[in-house]
Amino acid sequence: MTETNALHTGLGQHEMDEQLSKMYQAVYEAQTHDDCKRAYQQWAPLYEYSEVEKNKWKAPQMVARLLCRYVESGNAELGGLATPTSNGPILDVGAGTGLVGVTLRELLPKRTIIAYDLSPDMLKIAEEKKVYDSLIEGAAEDLLKPDGPLQQTLGSGVRFAGITCVGSINHGHIPVEAIDWFVELLEDHGYCAFSFRTQILNSSAHEFLWKGATQGKWRIAELYTTRNACADDLHTHVCLQKLSSDERDELRKLI
Repeated sequence: MTETNALHTGLGQHEMDEQLSKMYQAVYEAQTHDDCKRAYQQWAPLYEYSEVEKNKWKAPQMVARLLCRYVESGNAELGGLATPTSNGPILDVGAGTGLVGVTLRELLPKRTIIAYDLSPDMLKIAEEKKVYDSLIEGAAEDLLKPDGPLQQTLGSGVRFAGITCVGSINHGHIPVEAIDWFVELLEDHGYCAFSFRTQILNSSAHEFLWKGATQGKWRIAELYTTRNACADDLHTHVCLQKLSSDERDELRKLI
């Protein structure tokens, strides 16, 4: 029995699955931040069992490696694909229990890595992994606010060499439009890697991504889709690079 399952030794597999089903429903029906916090408070102890052990979810590792291939292209082990960014910090938005952070820390051992999540219960589990330099509780829509938790903790004008977001861009959670917020927080030529469930957001997300690219907000460095090993569930993985103001101006002249 796994450590996570040991917390629920009084439950059989059927009862465990029923409990998880109720948790999924509560999470996806959440309408407010308080609803989300309550739902994730219940899900947090079972999160890694349900997503990693049961559903064989690989997106956290895949997105972390996707980002690292670009921000650390000098590392041959990562199959570098582009000019390295600065040695600036990495922000993991919707960090949850730290699944992305584990791989980021493994591949970027000397970087400053920041976790940002709405749920204090998920962040508590992430903190136990000891892979983040700082953990910040906050909502995605507060990322750019001068008086928001990110700016208050790290200082106004903070910029990142890379940003990840896995499992959070979804209906009722972080909207697709938040990609604009992420890119705003990047330094010039910084990278943002994220994933979303293809079946849910495919049309709206792709339209948003290509519109941003044609407007010169970013270039799409990589985009591909994978199938979850244990479910009929597709995930789209994306890596964007923020263009400099000069590059944006040049691109707009061509449109």
